[in-house]
Amino acid sequence: MTVVRVQQLTSVYTGIAASLGGPPEEAEVFARCMLRADLRGMYTQGAAIIPYTVWMVEQGLMRFGVPFKILNDEPGLALVDGGYGVGSVVATRAMDLAIRKARQAGVAGVWVRHGGDFMMTANHSMQALEHDQVGIVMRNENPRVAPWGGREQFFFTNPINMIMPTKA
Repeated sequence: MTVVRVQQLTSVYTGIAASLGGPPEEAEVFARCMLRADLRGMYTQGAAIIPYTVWMVEQGLMRFGVPFKILNDEPGLALVDGGYGVGSVVATRAMDLAIRKARQAGVAGVWVRHGGDFMMTANHSMQALEHDQVGIVMRNENPRVAPWGGREQFFFTNPINMIMPTKA
């Protein structure tokens, strides 16, 4: 079995993001999200998803370096446009905004338009946990999965993840 050190894999992911046009801050976010999936054993949301991610960027379906626009900003609520940025970067920024808003209002919701595939949903709910907050993250998308026995794409996986702090 080949063992790859965390620092090596982080460097690989950061390099991939940089080669796709990712500025250093976004490359670091991308690498952290990919690595967290790998370390949790969710390889389909880490190393295995790299070819898909590269394809999406090469096809222009998501891009690095896209502005994060707040379209509606209320206490405890925001609607943002991710501009088809790289999903892990957009979702990280959205959760950062939700965390700041929840500190002020007690609870917050941030809805994202044009956010891209943000890989492992738990990446972003775990951000809230780091601030001793409850995190709920979910996503919908255009159909990509055929029902059992079918050939036509009809469903999306619609992932959802919830996390809450507990006393150790």
